[in-house]
Amino acid sequence: MKTKVHFSLLVFLFFYFAGAGIVLAQSNQKGSLEGSVIASDSKQPLPFANIMIVGTNKGVATDVDGKFILKNINAGKQKIKVSYVGYNDMVENVLIHPDQTTKIIIVLEAHSIESKEVLVTAQAKGQMAAINTQINSNTIVNVVSPDRIKENPDANAAEAIGRLPGISLIRSGGEGTGIVIRGLAPHYSTITLDGIQLPSTNLTNRTTDLSGLSQYLLETVEVYKSVTPDMDGNAVAGSVNLTLAPAPKKSTFNVFAQTGYNDLNNYWGNYVLNVSGSQRFFNDKLGIRLNLDAERVNRGRQTLGASYGITSNTTGGLGYEQVLLGSASLNNIGEIKTKQAATLVTDWKFSNNSKLFFFNFFSSTGDNYEAFSKNYNPGGASVTYNANINNKGKDLLYSGILKGESTFGNLNLDYGVSFAQAHSYTPVTMTFGFTLDNGFSPQYTTNQEMMLPPNQIINASNDNITTIDQVYMTGIGYNQNDLIQKDVNTFLNAKENYQINDILNGYLKAGFKYKSTTRSVNYMAASQQIATNPQFVGYAQQALGWVRPYGSEPSALPFASGVVSNFINGQYNFGWNINYDRLQQIWNWWNNFSNRVIAGDSVNQTIGQYTKIGFVPDFYGSSINDQNINEKYYAGYLMGVLNYGNLISFMPGVRYERVTDDMIGNFVYDMSVSYTESFPRQYVSANRQSEFFLPNFHLTIKPTNWMHIQAAYTKTLGYPSYNQIMPNTYINNGFAPYIYNAGNPNLKPEQWTSSDVLVALFSNEIGLFSVDGFYKVVKDNIWTRTYTRIPGDPLIPGFGPNDQVTTSVTLNNDKYIYVKGLEFEWQTNFWYLPSPFNYFSLNVNYSVISSQAQYPAQRLFTTYQTDSRGRPIPSLNRVDSTVTGRMLNQPNSIANLSLGFNYEGLNIWLSYQFNGSIITSWSNQPELIGTQGDYNRWDLQISQKLPIHGLELRGNVSNINNVTQTSKLIGDPRPTYIESYGWTSDIGIVYNF
Repeated sequence: MKTKVHFSLLVFLFFYFAGAGIVLAQSNQKGSLEGSVIASDSKQPLPFANIMIVGTNKGVATDVDGKFILKNINAGKQKIKVSYVGYNDMVENVLIHPDQTTKIIIVLEAHSIESKEVLVTAQAKGQMAAINTQINSNTIVNVVSPDRIKENPDANAAEAIGRLPGISLIRSGGEGTGIVIRGLAPHYSTITLDGIQLPSTNLTNRTTDLSGLSQYLLETVEVYKSVTPDMDGNAVAGSVNLTLAPAPKKSTFNVFAQTGYNDLNNYWGNYVLNVSGSQRFFNDKLGIRLNLDAERVNRGRQTLGASYGITSNTTGGLGYEQVLLGSASLNNIGEIKTKQAATLVTDWKFSNNSKLFFFNFFSSTGDNYEAFSKNYNPGGASVTYNANINNKGKDLLYSGILKGESTFGNLNLDYGVSFAQAHSYTPVTMTFGFTLDNGFSPQYTTNQEMMLPPNQIINASNDNITTIDQVYMTGIGYNQNDLIQKDVNTFLNAKENYQINDILNGYLKAGFKYKSTTRSVNYMAASQQIATNPQFVGYAQQALGWVRPYGSEPSALPFASGVVSNFINGQYNFGWNINYDRLQQIWNWWNNFSNRVIAGDSVNQTIGQYTKIGFVPDFYGSSINDQNINEKYYAGYLMGVLNYGNLISFMPGVRYERVTDDMIGNFVYDMSVSYTESFPRQYVSANRQSEFFLPNFHLTIKPTNWMHIQAAYTKTLGYPSYNQIMPNTYINNGFAPYIYNAGNPNLKPEQWTSSDVLVALFSNEIGLFSVDGFYKVVKDNIWTRTYTRIPGDPLIPGFGPNDQVTTSVTLNNDKYIYVKGLEFEWQTNFWYLPSPFNYFSLNVNYSVISSQAQYPAQRLFTTYQTDSRGRPIPSLNRVDSTVTGRMLNQPNSIANLSLGFNYEGLNIWLSYQFNGSIITSWSNQPELIGTQGDYNRWDLQISQKLPIHGLELRGNVSNINNVTQTSKLIGDPRPTYIESYGWTSDIGIVYNF
């Protein structure tokens, strides 16, 4: 029934707007006006300036190059009014000739006070461009201008986006890696490059990691909070569009070189080198723009991790139980990230009505990662150590878009094909394990001690510089992964302009898109327990003279290297550190030695009865993470715009989407394996299909020339992650605890309904002030249910009726979930104030967000009954319920403030970011729900133009206040996670030719 209703709407829209086009009288007393709008002071084009025919309310906005065209204007003398926030309005007389195009260049003067022209600063110009883009959009959008992208001391593109209203970030090492729009996790947003979605770089879900994307490569960033039918329908939270620009008319050449310092690691090796240039050839027909970027940054950090549990049931499931520390870890992480990236944009102008563009984007992110962790488990009276080394991992991303634009009268076409590929791989991550004998004295292993703060538990351990000779290596291993995703797109969009009379006009737009995605993920883990090879240490001593035995295993003493002091701002004592060079030596030796043994080398004869030589692959654990997916995406849409002069713009539309997936997964039993892949696994194939009609309405009302109101009602989809739909099943029924994990190919996409209302005020004095209210509600929310199967529950394949099984399955939740909030934004510059205040600019926004989600909860407790002999018989019971709470990763409030000062070549930006507390994890036990505290951060950027033309000195300090991120549980004040990454500073030089 719903499909028929949506189809009827589609047919209605088509004939309605097509009919509107037909009624347009093709009079020979009509002409056209074509031109461009530029600024008088800078001589640069002004994008998104308003051009109106006085007396008719017919108008248009300039494009990104400041150009415009108005068709079907009555012949004769006409007055046109041109307005642009930040510049004085202009009224110009033009003569329109029948069946001809009149060309004009309009120069706008900067605003003035009492006939005195005001100098428009560089900061103000970038701000004005963003303001005019937002107020002329037919949807709700926030824009980061090119100047703002490059002027803020941001680590990457994600950090630049994080300064917009309603946006927070997921960070690692102080660097943004994921975008959270309006409190919705990163997988609810799409990342596009000039409108084409970038492939996923994540091993499990559909997200694209932006930490590898340099902001210096981008022209602008647009964040669409309400999508239109010509956008992909899976943008529940919003769509982030990264744009590249073709070559301008004027030749350009720019060099930016910067070096930097990381305080936490006392590291001076940070750098950025960016070179860009553009040129037009053959009388402006061919344009070439090239941008090359190389960066290195130290993202080393110090963290504390702590896990907690509950062993009591004093409240019978009705209240908070006593929370006990399970384990704590100190993690000293060294990470050097390198980035190399390039963009190449070429365009060819066949004529004013036909253009061809070729956008190319490539990035390579390398990761040199070394981590040493100390794990304290007082309940088990043990201290263990783990080390990881990964110095060859790469994330490669390429996107190429061939796009054409053609105009035939009132018909505009854009069409093209694209290819994108993400390749994320780690050839090997070396892993090492150590153990300290007698890690804790017995008096520190009771429940009373488990209630102490983590630092007291850690300090009570026997881990110190004098006990290194009692630490020994227990195992070595590795893991590796390889993700390749390829997307091929084809698309066609057709837009027909129409005019009914001087008041009513608009356009009809239709299009289709097809995308083919192939995706494969291969994961492997392997290990060698040294205890199974008593001769390991002997052979190691022969090959590596520095190895020392501790019983039958290598002593940690030769691996110790230095001491780490002042850990997490002096809150903890880390103590002795590890020698990564020696770890790599022993790993490489064992890898080569065991390969020779397995291959049948003569050394095999000396091994005797020991057959478990070499890294033993974890085939079952590895296979459950593998993916093999072919996905087809079909989309079509029909939309239109009906303008009532410049007062009302109504845009209805509908989008159709159909997605099919063909998948091959693994059905795996957890059992002992040998060197070969002859283990209990079955390949399982599955396919799925979903299709939806997504109606969509936008309304814009402009009651005055200083105010507009926008309303939007949209339907969008939240597609399941790749891991969630894979037909992978993992069963451990051989030894306790029993486990059953399964994907769900039958998952339905989430269906989101969103409503937005925005009121914006704008003028030369106000700048832009807006208030945006939104409300989102979801149907078929996807959630993972983790529970304990107990006797009496339905049987699980592979298990007996009395088996107790830890079960994890992904389902569609029929519970009510909503997200709502308000976003306030003010962008202005104080040109009208007396000196020196007229040189200041201000960007400030504040968002308040709330949500309500239903999470599964369970309580396990034991009851006892008495048998005929009076003996207690235990019976395990479970109470299932749901708990209401906020959505994960959603801050309750977000604030951003940037105060700028621009005077005679001196440019300063002081920036502040605030994110309120968030829920980071959910638990069946309410007291074990994880939260992250408020995040406050200050940044400073300063640049100064030098006496040499085009030369500029630039410096910045990020995280001035040295913020430390801290998380804890709802039911306990002790930290679950602390991360300290210190402040960084950079100094560089820019040359603009």
